[in-house]
Amino acid sequence: VTLRMHELSLTEGLVRTIPPSRVDEPQVEITRYERPDGTVVHLVSIAGTGSLEFGGDWAMDNKANAHAYAGLSEEELRETVLAVADAMAAAGIDDGDEVVLAGYSLGALIVAGLAGSGRWEVPSALLVGSPVHGNELPDGTVAVQLDHDDDPITALQGHHQLPRGDLSIVTGTPHPAGLPLGGGVFDGHAQELYADTAAAYDHRHFAVESEQIRH
Repeated sequence: VTLRMHELSLTEGLVRTIPPSRVDEPQVEITRYERPDGTVVHLVSIAGTGSLEFGGDWAMDNKANAHAYAGLSEEELRETVLAVADAMAAAGIDDGDEVVLAGYSLGALIVAGLAGSGRWEVPSALLVGSPVHGNELPDGTVAVQLDHDDDPITALQGHHQLPRGDLSIVTGTPHPAGLPLGGGVFDGHAQELYADTAAAYDHRHFAVESEQIRH
């Protein structure tokens, strides 16, 4: 696949590469891009929690959430962080290769674990609806963190933190008038709403760049 650089620079495009969080569907999507100079970068997109069970048959469940969030041992994390690392290896990604990571919810937790392992070169990462703050990512990784002000999952990040290093935090307000009647407490965590927030961020970002060019 020939790499078109805008594909990896549009935040909405990256969000939409993340698979839906559903049982019995692929939870990791790996795309190989080849630049004109022959160098290769892989995009690894990781879904969120597919099952609300705790320790059921589906690996991406609430037990995986607890293990990833607690930063437990490698053995306890095998079904989540290490399982994705195994999938990456099966796709031909070697230690030291260049990898862009994108994850939603539990997938964002896994992104933090993969980036922090130091096994790959991770120039950029996207955290969507993440329970961990982007400041947890290693230095040198350019990252965008998408939060919603009514998302109880991003509230797990704890006290407000200012971004450090190469982290940009984008906070959306998907329900400015409050959650709709009959809605659920997790409505602000919806993956599709995060794609809308990313699109608005892209529009504003490129509008500012265009204005700077005109001046």
